[in-house]
Amino acid sequence: MALVSESLSVLNDKEWEKKSATKNTFIEKDINAEYWRSVFSLAPDIFVNVWTPFAFAFLAFCQNFEGFKWNIITGSWMRCFFFIIFWHLFGIIGYSANWGVFVGLWGIMWLGFLYLLMALLKLWKGEENEQPVLQLDISNYLFVWFGVGRVPLMHGEKTRGGSFAATEPLNPAKTADSYQNYQENDYQQIDKQT
Repeated sequence: MALVSESLSVLNDKEWEKKSATKNTFIEKDINAEYWRSVFSLAPDIFVNVWTPFAFAFLAFCQNFEGFKWNIITGSWMRCFFFIIFWHLFGIIGYSANWGVFVGLWGIMWLGFLYLLMALLKLWKGEENEQPVLQLDISNYLFVWFGVGRVPLMHGEKTRGGSFAATEPLNPAKTADSYQNYQENDYQQIDKQT
């Protein structure tokens, strides 16, 4: 019995040595190679493959702010259309397997279609060089949410009836009864035509 017990303990010790020889300890194993460096790496093949969708989306998001707007992307409605097509073909469809194909084609179908319609409408009206208005009016939201800044019309101020629309004051074809300057944007009162 002692011989069997001794042989089992030796066998058990040899198995333990095999496991410890093949298994790396925490210090020896590079645990960052599998997860962290597969996403956050400056190796060109990994960096471009992982961060292209984010870069395109961030670039498109930045076009909504006047300070970050690039004229080559949003200089006209047609440029916006080509950017949307390029973004979806090379920045969405090739990523996330079938979900990327679905989102990319859905975006081309709807966003691309809408931007193409806007471009064709501007060509038809003869305003092909008009810049798209994509900017968010941050000053209005800062005032409403945090009370920072100044909005010209406060509660209790009287204005004439009608709605206000952003227009070009230098356009002689458009007439208005009153103007308001809202932080360098001109608004004209559009009255109903009878």
